[in-house]
Order: sequence, then C-alpha cells, then structure tokens
Amino acid sequence: MSAGPLSQSPLWRWSAQFYERAATEAWSKGIVPWRLTNSVRVAEAYGRLISAWRTDLIAAGFKAPDAPVEVLELGGGAGRLAFHLVRWLEQAKVPFQLTWSDAAASNVAAFNARTFVQERAGAVEAVKLDVLQDPMGPPLAPDVVIGSYLFDTLPHDAWAVRGGRLVEQHVRVELPPGTAPECERAELHWADVETDAPAFVRGYAPRVGEGGFMLPVGALQCLKRVTEWSTGRCLVLAADKGEPDVAAVQAGGSPKLQRHGGISAMVNFDAIRAWWGWRPFLRSAQAEPDLGFYALAQGLKALPVTRMTWSASFGAESLLHRLRELDALLQGEASVPQLLQALAAWRFDPDVFVRMAEPLRASKPTPEEAAALVAAIDHTWENHFEVGGDLDVAFEMATVLHRIGQLTRAAHLYERSLELHGRHATACFNLGLCRLDLGDRDQGAMLLKEVLELQPGHAAATRILAQL
Repeated sequence: MSAGPLSQSPLWRWSAQFYERAATEAWSKGIVPWRLTNSVRVAEAYGRLISAWRTDLIAAGFKAPDAPVEVLELGGGAGRLAFHLVRWLEQAKVPFQLTWSDAAASNVAAFNARTFVQERAGAVEAVKLDVLQDPMGPPLAPDVVIGSYLFDTLPHDAWAVRGGRLVEQHVRVELPPGTAPECERAELHWADVETDAPAFVRGYAPRVGEGGFMLPVGALQCLKRVTEWSTGRCLVLAADKGEPDVAAVQAGGSPKLQRHGGISAMVNFDAIRAWWGWRPFLRSAQAEPDLGFYALAQGLKALPVTRMTWSASFGAESLLHRLRELDALLQGEASVPQLLQALAAWRFDPDVFVRMAEPLRASKPTPEEAAALVAAIDHTWENHFEVGGDLDVAFEMATVLHRIGQLTRAAHLYERSLELHGRHATACFNLGLCRLDLGDRDQGAMLLKEVLELQPGHAAATRILAQL
C-alpha cells in the first residue's frame, strides 16, 4: 500500500471491523481496557457531574426545573458504564434521558437485548452511531456527552518538527502475504513528508518545539459534531489514555500506536485544549499517560456547581492512583475489615470483589465480620452487569459464601453461575455439596452424577456418591 497520512490509513477501518466482529467479547475477554472507566465509582462521579451541569443549565435559564438532562454516550461498548450510571441517576432522582450509542451494530443489538434497557423504554434508548461517518446525529440534542476510550480509537495524524521545519509523518501499511487485513498483523513504515500543514497545525507546532507529535483529528471532528448536535451548549466527559500537557507531548517522540485487536493512539489532550480555546477545560488530578479524566464545557458563562463537583471528584484525586493502592492491598495480607472497607470505597463494584475473592476465601472472619461480608456481597450482586467471558462473578461470590457456611445464599449463586456461564463441573460439584449439606440428598446426588458426566473420573464426586 502507498504511504499517506496516518488518519487516511486502513488501520482505522480494520479496527472498526474488529469491534464489529468481536462485539462484547472485546471486553469480556479483556482485549480492551474497561476496569476503571466502567466502574461503579466512575459512574457515580459522572452522575454527580451530570446532575451538577443540569443545575447550572437551570440556573442560567436554559432548562426548565422539571426537564430531564439529555445524555449521549458515544462508543458505549459493552454497556456496563451506562448500567451503573442509570441506576445512580434513578436513585438520586435526577430526571434523565439516555441515548446509548456504538458504531458496531453487534454491540447495539446486545445492549438492546438487556432487560434493564427494555424495562426503561422511553428513558434509555440505544442507537447505532458512527460519530464521524453517519450523516444523521443522535435523536436528541445532548446536554452531556460521554466518551470512554473513544478519542484514542478515532483517526490521528502524525507530525514532527525537524530542525525547525514542520513535516508530516506518513505511514505505509504492509501485511504479510496471504494474511487477512488486521491491525495486529500490519507492519508500519514511516517517512517524513513536506506538505502544506493546516492552520491549526502550524499554530500548534511551536508549542512542541522540536520532535514528533500526534494530532487527534478524529477527536476534534467528533467535538465539532457534538457542538452542532447540542447547539453549542454541552458538557463533554472524556476518559482516555494520552498526553495531558505539553511536557508529555514533548517527551512523546515517535507515533505511539497500540494494538489490541483494533488500534488506538495516545491522545494529545494538550492539542485538544488548544483547539478548545477559551472554553472551560477541566483535567483530573495527576492525569497521566495511562489514563486521564477530562471535562470540556461550552455554552455557559458560569458553571459554579459543575466546577465545584469536579473539584470534589476527579479534581480531588487520581482514581488510577487509587486503583494501584487497591492492587497493593490485594498483594498483601489484608484483613476482612480492610477488604470490605476497600470494596465500599469502590462502591461495591463486582470487578473489585472478584479480585479480592481469593483472600476472602482464605480468611476466617468473626461472626460480625461474616455478617458484614454477607451484606457486602448482597450489595455487590445488585451492581452486577453480566458480559460473559471468563469473569464469573456469581461463582466467585458463591465460593466465598460457601466457605463461611452461608449455604442457601451460596447455592443460589452457584445456580446463577450455571445459568449464565453454562454447566461446569466445579460449579455443579460445589452446588451438589451445598444441597447435601442442606439435607436435599436427591438433588445433591443428581448434581454429583452430572459432575461425572461433565468430568468423568472426578475423584471427589465418585467417592461421595459411593458413600451415599
């Protein structure tokens, strides 16, 4: 293939095709990052910001006090963030209208099949929307737009200043002979090309000085379209990896592209801020290349409640730093109270629970701690959003409950595991033990026989059946 600007390379088209094929497996199998940006804690912070922005709109006379705040999520993926956000808005009694969208029709179909979506017809709607390609926009004028790991998957261009001379970095994409067009297999060959740079590029380049830099042209086009859809009055909440300031851009060097089935780039948020101009641009505390949270506001002369809410949430702490603290806690010998305190800090997030399930199984809680653990598991299960894959939340919860003697609760969750993840020898065996201990000999024996069908020669199932 001939060389050309990065934004015009086939990589972005191949990436979109990957997401269409993979559907929700891109998240359930851990191909694409989601742990923090789709967490209950982030959904709560977004909910508070959405409520704050609505308050500022009402105070400025742009929204009636009883009118719902209109929210658009772009690139919604598996839908986990929307699930947590909707539940928070409902519990906080914030009137809302959510339009959830994704460019992959397979993801839209999966989201529309969700019970929680069908139960909220009129308040939650899912549409297929490619923010750059579809000529029609969303069916609402959004007050708030959310994009998690969206900007990094939109086209980028690469530029460089060489000895004071501005050049564009063109890329030639090659595939090994006989291979399918996939980002993972592509070989990239870069070359500096002298070309007429757009006015914004010429104006931005002096901030970098010398060296290479990326421009998120897809993100800028997305923001332009959002401005049109919202008639110039909107709050954009973005979470993405990238360069939060010019120092990070200057240290960036050559184009940084990551491959994970599709392709993504480090987002130059310093360039987005420069393009955004005088309008409010908020950044999370200690934003770093791995992940930063950003808010871009337009259309209001003052946004006191929104600024105050940002300062008390993303502006007050780095959630990425908090996630690393959780990792450190789980690597040590944490007590049950410490683990439950961490789970509460993460708003009883099921993913966080799964990560602490092993130390909880190994613990010997007091009766008071066991009661608190049961209550925490009940609360966490309410937050569960099933996406399939290897993450079996019900099974992990059941094993913890089983260890502390909560047999009825454990049996219920083993059953949910079998319903959601298919018949599995280990879950059937554990459920069989629960049934036997609860005095249901027939059901227990039947489950142990199923274990032998699923896993012939299962020693424990064979021994217990012989004793029965």
